[in-house]
Order: sequence, then structure tokens, then C-alpha cells
Amino acid sequence: MENDAHAGTVQEKIVTSLFSIFMGRAPGPNEMTAIARLIVDLDSLPAVLERFANTDEFKNRKSPAAQQKSTVPIFAPAGHFYSPVVDPTTLTSTITPSRQRREPETLVGLDLDIAKMTQFWRDDLLPYAKDIPFADEPDGHHRYHYKNPAFSYGDGTVLYALLRRFKPKRVIEVGSGYSSACLLDASSGPGGFPCEITFIEPHPTLLKSLIREDDIQRVTILEQGIQSVPLSCFETLEEGDFLFIDSTHVLKTGSDVAFELAEVLPLIKPGVFIHFHDIFYPFEYSHSWAVAENRSWNEIYGLRAFLAFNKEFEVVFFNDMFLQLRVDVIKADCPSFLKNSGGSIWLRRRGVSDGTR
Repeated sequence: MENDAHAGTVQEKIVTSLFSIFMGRAPGPNEMTAIARLIVDLDSLPAVLERFANTDEFKNRKSPAAQQKSTVPIFAPAGHFYSPVVDPTTLTSTITPSRQRREPETLVGLDLDIAKMTQFWRDDLLPYAKDIPFADEPDGHHRYHYKNPAFSYGDGTVLYALLRRFKPKRVIEVGSGYSSACLLDASSGPGGFPCEITFIEPHPTLLKSLIREDDIQRVTILEQGIQSVPLSCFETLEEGDFLFIDSTHVLKTGSDVAFELAEVLPLIKPGVFIHFHDIFYPFEYSHSWAVAENRSWNEIYGLRAFLAFNKEFEVVFFNDMFLQLRVDVIKADCPSFLKNSGGSIWLRRRGVSDGTR
């Protein structure tokens, strides 16, 4: 394709069309970036088409079981009060296009200690955040770079700093992408540490492109949804280990989010760090997501309910809350964080010290 100002747009349109034809869905941000890079010119299209045709997702979609599933009737139409799909016209008075007020420093029933969070930032995160080697754009050496559509400056900064600070022996990541690139880079190379990583990802095309030969011995990829992973897998995590969750964001009957909140988190041992993504303060989605795009995500409300009056888990860092209430600290300590503060929230099961092993 011609290298003009419209090339990226044309490539994105092609990728969107291919996902619609082969997968029956829109591409995720990580998928859009990964596939668009493969479309260099018209001669590259046959290889891309073959790649789509050979994916497990496409083959499963064409299976008799999948065909039957697509015709299953629904109880109530989208927007009905019995449907989990929202009618965005009902949200206009509660979710506004811009934040016009200062958010509260406390929420009823939630143990959110902004002073403690600020201390954690300065003592545990900032010393490592100052030495992050990542560039804005791909540098040919690191797998992670900041200017990506899914896990950018603030998210990458906190994940890298936490990894270097606590040096987990085991990490389980549920839902893979640019966070995987950051995880692989932070745990390897100069200053790296031994770490067994299990990726739970039913669509691992992008993930597999990140794995290098020297990663093979420490990486396990489970190409399945978390609901089919034995619970014993999560019981292997010990103090200082990480459970990193970035899944569908949808809490519904049989969903991954329902499984994570009801089955996985209660099994997590004291001292284990737990991450959720796309969580914003004060536990509400933006106008663009909730109203304009009508994503109808609801994980954020399920997580808030899980944490309410829950003394077993503490919030150690909350990117968006820190942005809303301590922007002056960020400006002084790590101004790049402000380019995209991200949507990470980090929890820890209480019961042990917060020191390294």
C-alpha cells in the first residue's frame, strides 16, 4: 500500500472487515495493531487471509455447535430492564461527557487510603519507575512500548515498577496483549529475575508473536477461557506473586468475570497481588464508553461490590484514583504518567507483610 497519510486508515478498514467476515466481531485494539502491521501492500493480503482462515476462532465459529448457538433466542431485547445491554438514553443524567467536579477521597464501605497509596507510590513504585527502559515507539529491542492502544504510560509504569520491586516467582495473566510484552521485558534482561509465567488466553496470536526462544522454559500458554482452568492453578500463587486479570469486563451468567470474582479471588493466598484493568474512579465508566459506544461493561460495579466492607483485600494502588486526587504528585514525580494514566487497579490479599521474600 502507498505510504501516505491515509495508509493507516485503509489498513484499519481492511482489518475491521476481515474480523467481521471471519470472526463475526470487531477487532480488539491489540489485534488491530498486530494485524494492520502485516498489511504492507496488496501482495501481503493472501497471507493475511490464510492466517485468518486457519485460526481456531474462525474454525470454531463455523462448527455446528457455534452455528446453533448463534440462533439461541434471548429473553429480553437489548435495552430492556431485564437485559444486561444498556439503553444509553437512561444514563445521560448520571454519566456526563466530562468530569466537572472533584471526586471524593472516600467511598462508603471501601477501604481506599489515598495517603497510604501516595506513600506506596513514593516508597515502592517511584524508585523503579525512574529507571524504566521503554520508549514511546517500538525500539527493536523491547517488546513493550508506551504508545500502544491498550496498556500505555501509566499502566506500563506501574506494572514494570511492581515487577521490579517485588520480583514475583510466579505470575498468572488472564487476558494477554501489551501487558504481556511489559511483563516479559520487565522480568528478563538486565535486572530481571526468575519468574514462571502462565498466560490464560483463548486467542493467543499476538501473545505467541511476543515469545522468544529464551522465554520457552518459563512460559506456559493455556489457550482456553479461565472458566475451564482448574482452580488448583491459582492456588500455586504465593506471597509476592501476581494474578493479572484483563478479561472481558462483562459480568453475566457463566462469564469469566463472574468466575474470577466468585471462584478465583476467594482462593488467593495472603500477600498475592491482583490486578484488574479498565477500572476508573469512582468505580464508573466514562461517557464515551458507557453512553457513546454503549459497551455495556459492568465488571467495575462487580469489583466495587466485591471490595465493599471486605477486609480481606486491600487496594494498594489505583491509577485513576491517584490521577484524580494526586495529580500534583504525578506532575512532580513522573510527568509521563499524565500522557495516559491508564485503568489499572492493584489489590493485595491481606494477612502478611508487604516486604519482598
